[in-house]
Amino acid sequence: GARPGVIERRWGVPAPAVGLELGFLLPEGSERLVLFGDAQPPLGLSFEPMAPCRVKEVKPGTVCERLGVQPGWRVVHVNGERVLGEDIDYVVELMKRVLAASARQRNLPDL
Repeated sequence: GARPGVIERRWGVPAPAVGLELGFLLPEGSERLVLFGDAQPPLGLSFEPMAPCRVKEVKPGTVCERLGVQPGWRVVHVNGERVLGEDIDYVVELMKRVLAASARQRNLPDL
């Protein structure tokens, strides 16, 4: 399966990975793409209750902590879809849909 990890790449480049991919805008202005691979909830992430979608807390001992996600990071892309300025509920629902689709894909029989 896909391994979790962090890579630097330009937005808009199709990614072969299966699983959740979040593009973050960091407080100092750099961008970071975090690949969650096979990870499923709970990821250990909570968000501020209003737009922009900003990380409020990263719970200790979770996949988000292991991947280095930090409070204050803004979610700007979900699996390549630009979500900057979108409603927080929409962004979270999009993440849930990606995770559910990724779980279904892994449960398909071999073809």
